[in-house]
Amino acid sequence: MSELSRPLAWCGGLPKAHPIACVTQTARDLRVFCWSLPNFVRKGFLGRCQIHRKRFNANAALDLPSILGDSLTLLWPRWSFRRCTERAHRLHVVRRQRRKVQTEIRAARSAVAQLMQQRTQFAARLYSVMAGAADRLRAVEEQRRRDRARIENLVIEKRRCEERCQELEQQLAGARQEGRRLNEAPHFRVADEDSSVASEVSEASWMVVGDAMSGSAVTESSFSGTFAEATGPCCFVAGTMFKGETGSLVRIEDVRQGSRILAANGSVVEVASPPTQHLAVAACVVKLRVTRDHRVPIAGGQKVPAHQLHVGQQVQVQGRLVELTWPRLLRV
Repeated sequence: MSELSRPLAWCGGLPKAHPIACVTQTARDLRVFCWSLPNFVRKGFLGRCQIHRKRFNANAALDLPSILGDSLTLLWPRWSFRRCTERAHRLHVVRRQRRKVQTEIRAARSAVAQLMQQRTQFAARLYSVMAGAADRLRAVEEQRRRDRARIENLVIEKRRCEERCQELEQQLAGARQEGRRLNEAPHFRVADEDSSVASEVSEASWMVVGDAMSGSAVTESSFSGTFAEATGPCCFVAGTMFKGETGSLVRIEDVRQGSRILAANGSVVEVASPPTQHLAVAACVVKLRVTRDHRVPIAGGQKVPAHQLHVGQQVQVQGRLVELTWPRLLRV
């Protein structure tokens, strides 16, 4: 027999864990259907959620509390139950959509957090790269500045070296010219200054040197001759001229040890060991350069070695006393 279109009552439990029940009446019996509330809410209609059915006598008294037990908590009319079920279904759909939206929001927030973290990391890397680039740029600029300063120093040093090379070339050219001149002339040298026999200076020595210092030309009258009978060393002033074996004039600075020169009587005399030091003495405008042991006439007719002279001492020059202005030691 078909069921009546209107159920007698609807009953359901408020908590989700309790079932809901529907009681319908047919011609012969009463039928009680029980559903689980979560299944009912999920499915949305009653037929597919039936989990329990019981039949009772239609004429018997219906004791719903004894039938349903603890699950019977509320009786609903049909229209109210339908409205509630539809609303519950809509609420379920809304909650599901809300959960979906919340899930999407959480995913979006997670993505945003990851993007922010990546942005922070990228900013840190960018700052590190920029700082490193700035440091490298400063290092390059500093190296360039040092290189520029080094180049300037090298240019200055090169200029100095070129000037020094020019000076050395000039000195070398002068030395070569002097060497050629010395090779062309006979080589002679004066006696050793350390000899125990000290030669004496005459007034003619001051006169010859005085004439040479004044710029007069060297003539036959200005060269010296040695005596053949002289066995000891002789001392001559700077600028003294000698005659070589060939008859050419040779300055005393150009003679060498073992050189041969002509004596006053025409004989050949060999030069002894050369001196290593000279003294330059000056009396008024007259200057003289002699060895350290060269004896110079002073006031009173005495003669003293040149190295014992001192400033202010009077020496004889051309028969008159002249005050000595300075003595100075020279090295050959």
